[in-house]
Amino acid sequence: MPKPFKPTRPFPLPPDAEVVLKDGRPHARVRERGKCAVLPLTADGTQFLKPAAKWCADVRLADGSRKRFRFSPSRDASALMLADLLKRIENEKAGLVDRTADHRKRPLSEHVADWRAALRSAGRGEDYVSLRVGRVEAAVDRCGFRFTPDLSQDRLDALLCRMREGGLSVQTTNHWLAAVRQFCRWMADNGRLAGDPFARL
Repeated sequence: MPKPFKPTRPFPLPPDAEVVLKDGRPHARVRERGKCAVLPLTADGTQFLKPAAKWCADVRLADGSRKRFRFSPSRDASALMLADLLKRIENEKAGLVDRTADHRKRPLSEHVADWRAALRSAGRGEDYVSLRVGRVEAAVDRCGFRFTPDLSQDRLDALLCRMREGGLSVQTTNHWLAAVRQFCRWMADNGRLAGDPFARL
């Protein structure tokens, strides 16, 4: 099973670097950003090896190919992320593919932009596109939705209630709801969302 590690990159050894022994191997004591670090030397002793900021893992994918994934500066967080990735790969081998997994990492603003392009490609007029997309963009912003897991029926319902209390008619707020649900159905149809989270609203 793959384990998280920090890959290293060689850097030229400063002329004033102090070479010391650590665990029986030569290391360089170097100072960066006001901090001192003891880092291993390359075999020829002309460079030192500096670890990357993030933990990585070399993982074999479901199709048999190998790929290096970069996770987090935190080792514990990286271990959890690696475990989740391995679980997804095993599910994929068993034929259980989560098509929405990668889309959950994309900001909703990118999905909305893709939806706008899809509406235009379908021949919708610019007035129609601007009205529908504008309502969805406003709803996403006012509800604080950033990614697909943020989509919450309660928060959208509360927004529509505030809009009605502010003087908008029920018909108008229903049009807002229809635009949001149209966007979510498009997301679901394109494998970006498991289903319409506002189906009961």
